[in-house]
Amino acid sequence: MINSLTNNLKIQKLLFAILLLLIVSCNGKNKELLKKVDDKIAELDSAIKLNSIKISVEPIPEKELSTDITAFKDKSSYNSSFFDSLEIETTSRFPNSFFLIDYDEFELVRLLGFDNFYFNHNPNRKPKFEIQRVMYADGTNENASTAILNKSNAKKIPYFENDKMINSGLYFFQRNSKPIVGIEAKVITNFTSTKDYYLEKNQKIIKTDKGDIKILEFKNNEFTYNVPATLAEKIEINALYKNGKYLTTKGSQTFESTQQMKQLEELEKALKNAKDKISEGKINSENELLKFLESEPMQSDSQSNGFITKSIYFSATISKIIVSVAQNDKSVESVHTYSIPKFKMGRYKETGYVICEDAKTGKKGIVDWNGKWLVKPIYHDISQHNFVKNYVEVALNENESANTLYWVDKKNKRLVKSNYELNSYTLQRDHPRLIIVGKPIRQADGGTIDKLGVADSETGKLIIPLEYDHITFSNETIICERSNQKGVKIFNEKGALLEVKTKRIA
Repeated sequence: MINSLTNNLKIQKLLFAILLLLIVSCNGKNKELLKKVDDKIAELDSAIKLNSIKISVEPIPEKELSTDITAFKDKSSYNSSFFDSLEIETTSRFPNSFFLIDYDEFELVRLLGFDNFYFNHNPNRKPKFEIQRVMYADGTNENASTAILNKSNAKKIPYFENDKMINSGLYFFQRNSKPIVGIEAKVITNFTSTKDYYLEKNQKIIKTDKGDIKILEFKNNEFTYNVPATLAEKIEINALYKNGKYLTTKGSQTFESTQQMKQLEELEKALKNAKDKISEGKINSENELLKFLESEPMQSDSQSNGFITKSIYFSATISKIIVSVAQNDKSVESVHTYSIPKFKMGRYKETGYVICEDAKTGKKGIVDWNGKWLVKPIYHDISQHNFVKNYVEVALNENESANTLYWVDKKNKRLVKSNYELNSYTLQRDHPRLIIVGKPIRQADGGTIDKLGVADSETGKLIIPLEYDHITFSNETIICERSNQKGVKIFNEKGALLEVKTKRIA
């Protein structure tokens, strides 16, 4: 594929690049000046010649279209419902947490019908989010004006001066560390509307209110047109196959306007004159070269109001062309409520606290719904991998993973190390308060076996010792058994033995 030469052939940019290269790397010797000027003359000469050479790109063979996943593209219609179901991702950090509005930018541009780089080239068209209100995990809510930091305020707070995400784009920083469960946001969009022109093969011109588009070639998989330079960047070309599907683009080529080519030729001429002056010893330094090039008469970029010609090659034979011409922009505002993901909401309700990082030390602790430290940040890492109420896994230093089990003692605001582990039985969650836990016990043969017990998640205490191979909850009792014994023991929910029963033999 030969990419468009439009941007690369701008006089000012080329001249800047030439001068920058010369000034930065030249050591002042005339021979090095000559070499660099020669290189740029050759580059310009290639660009001028390339503009007169037309390429072609072969379509995908008809018999391969049904299996080639690159042949067609899915061009859905955008509608404002895209912004209805977004979510927010929160990061708990003391003293100021932050959240991100999570949306798929590539999905949005696909729905709009543009390429993946649309917002890179049109940053002013990115959706803008203005936070109106935040909703906290404790059930309260607050206006954004008092809940969210602006950039100037953020700079006054320690540990944020190097944080470039502050309220840029989709990141928003809080004035506190209170866990957030949702926000209300105003979404402002200004996606340009388009007027579509459906073109048949026998049509030679499209008349628009922004200028005429002349069709030069419309056959097989090629579509070539001539368009005013002022209109070129405001149109989008799509092609349909005979089955009505949108074809993908396999290649394109842009032929610059006469005015732009004249500018390139004048720049090449100026460089050749400079080369002669260097050879004659009349230009001996970078500054002298710069002054000479600035003094040479060349057309201004602003005078380039001519026409350009563009060829587009699609994946298969074109049945119909759709030319979309951008109209005037019109901003649209809508208000939406976004929540944290459901799994995270469930975790919040289950645990009643959030793991939080201290921005100053990088250590982790736990904050309550008020954003205050429930457990001070003295740990290298804390994890809630299993999301079991009142239990976390901790790493005491950077040389270990967060896999040591601790119970959260809310009353005394501390973590208490457990002498048992969470396991697959724990995750079954067969009881609202009690959990089945285990511990690997080393055997005489060198192997290990997981012995089970029962812990109370509200107190962290082990109420059934780690002695059993199988445990179940049934009708407010705990049934425990060992594989090498005929009887089973039945305990109440406080861990008191009620009875011993003989197991039934099948």
